[in-house]
Amino acid sequence: MVRKLQKWEINKTNLISVRELRLEMPRYISEIARGKTFIVIKRSKPVFKIGPVLGKFE
Repeated sequence: MVRKLQKWEINKTNLISVRELRLEMPRYISEIARGKTFIVIKRSKPVFKIGPVLGKFE
């Protein structure tokens, strides 16, 4: 079951396509490392959210 995204979770600055993510992976990795979250879309529909890992990870 896919969770419906709330309006506040989506804005144009954090929407990226699967293709754009694949082609610009190093750029998005560095932005995510700085705390930014992105919603990845495929065929104009949100597929998944990608963002930083929270807390300590060992």
